[in-house]
Amino acid sequence: MNSIKIILNNYPIFSMIISILLFLGLNQLGTLIFRNKSIHNIVSEISSIEYQKIIIAGNFIMIILLPIILLNIFSYQLILISSLALIILGIIQFLIFIRKYKYYYEIIKKINIDDSIIFLFLFIYFVLSLSPITHADALDYHMGIAKFISKNGTFPTDLNNLHNLFSGSGEIMMSLSFIYGSEQLGNLIQFSGLLCLIGIVKKNNNENLLFSMAILSTPVIIFLCSSPKPQLFSIASNTLIFALIFFRDKYKILNLNKKNLFYLLSIILIFLIN
Repeated sequence: MNSIKIILNNYPIFSMIISILLFLGLNQLGTLIFRNKSIHNIVSEISSIEYQKIIIAGNFIMIILLPIILLNIFSYQLILISSLALIILGIIQFLIFIRKYKYYYEIIKKINIDDSIIFLFLFIYFVLSLSPITHADALDYHMGIAKFISKNGTFPTDLNNLHNLFSGSGEIMMSLSFIYGSEQLGNLIQFSGLLCLIGIVKKNNNENLLFSMAILSTPVIIFLCSSPKPQLFSIASNTLIFALIFFRDKYKILNLNKKNLFYLLSIILIFLIN
């Protein structure tokens, strides 16, 4: 593991590749989660699931890893296994993309001017999220706590640094990349929050370009996408919950059977706990 970190430190491009593979792994995990028809039907009522895969996968991983790390029960081993599993899923996702390149090419050819503008902005923010961490407070404790978790499998308990009290499940997600010395995953997870917001807007507003650009052109998005601080991810998670609850009359989500209602309440509780 130390040799891998040395390679990543000497060749930053590999650090970025590891983070992208982990990001793609989250997307593939979201694909597997959405194979559950109840979850698929519930979320697809308020957004295309393609925009929500990473936000769903991230929250599911957080709810599993957080109690184990708090209890410190084989937590380091679980973080290592989870990160390796995501990298494998990321490679699978990349191979699927290569295999279906003609399908995606046909989709791109059919994109209208409105979607092209939105896609351009999203691509710019994606590139921005691949930048190294430069925010002072992120370097101080968000990054520091994530590196501590990746080395020790638990949260720091030293009360001489009061910032240790501010740590949470967001740092756990970051630790999945820091176990290899890679740092961009936190930024990419924040970018996934932006995808989540755009997906909800596109589904629920006829003037989707106007509302999407209102989000994408907000200057604070530059700050949020270039930082691993778990803010945009949480904002998007709360927005998804809001949509699931308050758009239910519009999309008949209120008329759920017991099984679907169980999954709906489970998603809401998981997101709120995180």
